[in-house]
Amino acid sequence: MRDDSRSDIFTVIECLYILRKRHSHVGDVSSKQFESDYFMRLQGIWKPWSVQKADVMILSRFVSSIVFVALVLSVPVPTLLGQDTDPEIQELRNRIQVLEEMVLELLDQKNVSAGAEFVPAVLTRAIEPPTMPVVPRVAPQETTPTIRSNYVRELLPEIGKIGAQVGLLAGGSANPWGLDGGAYAGGYIDLPIKRVAGGKISYEILVGLSESKTEFDTTSQVAVVANLAAGASLADSLVGPPNAPFPVTRMTRTRLRLLEVSPFLFKYTITALDRYRFRPYLVAGGGMFVTITNQNPIEGQSALFTGTAPFDAPLLGGQISQSPELVARGIPQGQGNIDFGLSWAIGSEVRVTDTWSMGFEYRMRHIAGGGDLQSFSSKFGFHW
Repeated sequence: MRDDSRSDIFTVIECLYILRKRHSHVGDVSSKQFESDYFMRLQGIWKPWSVQKADVMILSRFVSSIVFVALVLSVPVPTLLGQDTDPEIQELRNRIQVLEEMVLELLDQKNVSAGAEFVPAVLTRAIEPPTMPVVPRVAPQETTPTIRSNYVRELLPEIGKIGAQVGLLAGGSANPWGLDGGAYAGGYIDLPIKRVAGGKISYEILVGLSESKTEFDTTSQVAVVANLAAGASLADSLVGPPNAPFPVTRMTRTRLRLLEVSPFLFKYTITALDRYRFRPYLVAGGGMFVTITNQNPIEGQSALFTGTAPFDAPLLGGQISQSPELVARGIPQGQGNIDFGLSWAIGSEVRVTDTWSMGFEYRMRHIAGGGDLQSFSSKFGFHW
């Protein structure tokens, strides 16, 4: 049943519609005739536009009717009765000749070849057919859509953009564990995953470092033991100098270095505002955080070894300084603590050019150890 219907439809289109149906926008000829004329023109063979013979007959009859009416209205009654009036007859003939010439010119303009047999013999004169501009019909070709210059162009193979981005972050940080704010710097890479409604989703990897310095009192339990070993009483050992040699509670400057490595971030970028070259975005995911701290005494307070180890040099965990061998090798003083944390961010970027962008970002992290790290950064990105 379906095959029969398909065959009938094919027969109607190929044998009836294409071969016989005339279209006004191609000169009232069929698609088949128009195609044949087109290829003959391309080969340099002059073949005027075809007009069906019936149309020419209708046009000829119409012209004959006009001539007959003109004769009836213009010829006097005596002439119709057979009385000859030469001047009027001559004038009428002149009018008819002018009318026939106008019809001939009209036929020439329409490039009607079949109409020649219907033209009166008096009009069989050599008239140069007007030159008609030949407009070749070129098959449509696939073209690249034009994109407005103020749109962010990416995911376009012809310019090499895939929607990826690398960039730098720089700004300030609010650090966990009651420590003062400091500086933050980081780098990131975004790799596109897929387009979604209103934007795109990408995979982000971020590495950042926050650093700060905070001054507060620290108490060294090791100093109490050292004072007892030096012969001081328990009460003097808990207080420190001057009755005991080593200070127990003292003002130190704590240096925090918090390293963030977040390889599990997903970024949703809104592209609906590309006409303004502006893109807001959201980021969420997780990563690892490495915490390194050490404490430096603000001033030497030991009665013995003033300003030097073991208690007046940089301290490990606020207790005692490292060995001089480690210091000589340049090994960072302090301890490393690795925790997992969750993070999210909100930001925006403005595409300065097709390759470079600038923006701002706020990022929040919650570290499993019980602290929150916040950063406020400006960003500078490179797109490829």
